[in-house]
Amino acid sequence: MPSLRQRVVESPFGLTAPRWSYDPHVDLDWHIRRVTAPVPRTREAVLQLARRSAMDAFDRDRPLWELTLVDGIEDGEAALIVKFHHSLSDGVGGMRMLAIISDPQRDPPTWARCRQHRQAKRRTSSPWSPGPPARWPRS
Repeated sequence: MPSLRQRVVESPFGLTAPRWSYDPHVDLDWHIRRVTAPVPRTREAVLQLARRSAMDAFDRDRPLWELTLVDGIEDGEAALIVKFHHSLSDGVGGMRMLAIISDPQRDPPTWARCRQHRQAKRRTSSPWSPGPPARWPRS
């Protein structure tokens, strides 16, 4: 997702439209945060936190996105507040990006299982592998 590494650069004197530029110093500690849910630690409290986050302007000197993990919600729940500037994506594209960066499984597989899966996939789905031997019709 290269757009998450880009920031907006204004043109000198505002003579042309702003352009996208890769930011070689993306600070993930600034873009990705972890906070504890505010009291009373309910979903409504988390929604209020998300509303306040949505009202805050982006820092135009950085890529235009933020991700906040909210833990400490009642019943051991957690929430993810994802904020993308509308210039990065529309709603459908934002959902696609969220699907890429998240895992729907409650207990994700271990790294060893992921590595085994990737290796097995490479062995079976490589476009360069010859695949099973061809069967010639017998005459």
